[in-house]
Amino acid sequence: MKAICDILHRAIKKSAPIYVISHERSGTHLAINLLYRNLHIDQSFHDFIAWRGNPDDRLGRIKYWKSYRDVWSSLILRGGIIKSHCDAQIYSEYLPKSYVVYVLRDPRDTLVSFYHYLNKDVFHINNPGLDELRSDSFGEFIRRPLHPYLRYGFTIDSIMDTVVDRWAKHVKGWLSHKNVCVVEYEDFLKDFRKQMIRVAIKTYTFPKLRMNSYQLGESGAILPRKGVAGDWKNMFSVEDEIFLKKKLESHGVDIARWK
Repeated sequence: MKAICDILHRAIKKSAPIYVISHERSGTHLAINLLYRNLHIDQSFHDFIAWRGNPDDRLGRIKYWKSYRDVWSSLILRGGIIKSHCDAQIYSEYLPKSYVVYVLRDPRDTLVSFYHYLNKDVFHINNPGLDELRSDSFGEFIRRPLHPYLRYGFTIDSIMDTVVDRWAKHVKGWLSHKNVCVVEYEDFLKDFRKQMIRVAIKTYTFPKLRMNSYQLGESGAILPRKGVAGDWKNMFSVEDEIFLKKKLESHGVDIARWK
């Protein structure tokens, strides 16, 4: 009887959407396409995009994220994937609840990719009026005060000074959240099959018998660094490494996790 109940429970639960959440440039699109390709899930997709209103309008931010509850109801989302870069507070307080897969990547590679992404012309073509997000150098990028778009786009209350603080706050919030399946980007590259099994168990879905990898070049997304792990070594100066380490230590994040 217990086995039958468990099967029924899985059959009901597997129709629920799966959130794929990460800090920007952490391998979100790679994770999404691997899940679509290797798990028995609905192919529907929804993206909870950044809030871009008045930086001083806190109530506007709250109203914006609460509005996604109505989106959920009107679209009758009962499967597929929901992508977001929101922090854990937004999910906990304002969004509908479902399974969460959090993609974590080496902060050095993440920041390098983010730097190139925000400097890329195609980003500014799609997001006019954000030229202030461009940086003349990587060192400037990781040290400059946060632009309002980065400060408030995916959070309600922001006390972050730089993109490094922003990354640390985002990651710490999600790593301390209960019932989240954390998958490291580098592990996707090493053994995606093993990670697919982990995600399937956590989300009550079923892996396909025949699994296939997914190359970043197959995606139409803006992926300027092509997912090269360890590419940060070509961008960081010694001073940048020291700055990053001290910043992360102040937030209780140990860079030694990524060797």
